[in-house]
Amino acid sequence: MQPLKASSGVWGVKGGIRGATSRADEVKPVIRKFKPPCPPLKEKTNNTESTHNEAGESEAPFEIPNSWAWVKGYDIFLPIDNTEPQGDFFKYIDIDSIDNKNKKVKSPKTIETKNASSRARRPLKYGDVLFSMVRPYLENIALIDEALADCIASTGFFVCGTNILDSRFLYYLMTSPYVVYGLNSFMKGDNSPSIVKDDILNFNYPLPPLCEQEHIVQTLDTLFTLKKGLRIE
Repeated sequence: MQPLKASSGVWGVKGGIRGATSRADEVKPVIRKFKPPCPPLKEKTNNTESTHNEAGESEAPFEIPNSWAWVKGYDIFLPIDNTEPQGDFFKYIDIDSIDNKNKKVKSPKTIETKNASSRARRPLKYGDVLFSMVRPYLENIALIDEALADCIASTGFFVCGTNILDSRFLYYLMTSPYVVYGLNSFMKGDNSPSIVKDDILNFNYPLPPLCEQEHIVQTLDTLFTLKKGLRIE
């Protein structure tokens, strides 16, 4: 697998700690050549199987392993739901709630329901990834854990929900320079440059089989732990 055309970020982190441990030394061959065999890229839904539509060869941004596929966002993301806050208070995640340096929710806001913003409409579930469509170059992106699954998010986010991808792999994918820089290219507007959901849905994403997603996540988790321990910026 070729690099995702960036020298920094989650997909380029191994360069900063190469040689630190034998585990880090293994990363290059591990990422480029994954352990076979893995099952075909099929989604199982109600005892039926459907294969994913692969992007045409001319659309492929870079070479990927034969077991992978290029897919569009509409092939892997679930439809975004809308809701209205219930009860007297609710927990709200807007753009200001995101720590964009560490790519996580720093603190959801507790809002009185009668004072709810008209943008508080996106229900969340465990494993979703929030991707801000407003000024996406600021990288306001976060993974929703169990403690945040009862929050409501702003409509300024695209809620990346899926039943195909490992949630941690999805998070690493959406925070990768390939995705961030690629989606930034669709920004429009001067005062508040933004993208729209169709930009995300029509973008090309590299999709490995599930077992390879899990292996990539384990490898990247190890690398980030090493990076944190070595205090490499």
